[in-house]
Amino acid sequence: MTGPYAYSVSQLAKAWGVSDRTVYTLVASGQIGHLRIGKTIRVRQADRDAYEAAAWNAPAVPPPAPPAVTHAFSVSAPTGRVSPNSAFRKGQKSARAR
Repeated sequence: MTGPYAYSVSQLAKAWGVSDRTVYTLVASGQIGHLRIGKTIRVRQADRDAYEAAAWNAPAVPPPAPPAVTHAFSVSAPTGRVSPNSAFRKGQKSARAR
C-alpha cells in the first residue's frame, strides 16, 4: 500500500484535488465509507478505492470501424489509370475472348 491506512478529510481532498467541503459532502451523504471518532473523520484506503471504482466513468467503447470498401476495379492514385491486374481489366479481357 502506497498511501496511509486512513485519510483525514484534508488529506483525501488534497489527494483528489478537491475542496474539503466536497469530501465532507460525500461523507454526509453516505457516498463514501468513513469512520467518525468524535468530530474527527477518517476514510480508509479501502473505502477510497471502493468510492473511486464506483464513481469512475470509463470511456465508452468506440463503435467498430466500417467495413473496407471494395471496388470492382482499382485505380492507381498518381496516374488515374486502371491497374492491368484489376477485376475490371480481367473482365474486359474475358469479354474480348468471346
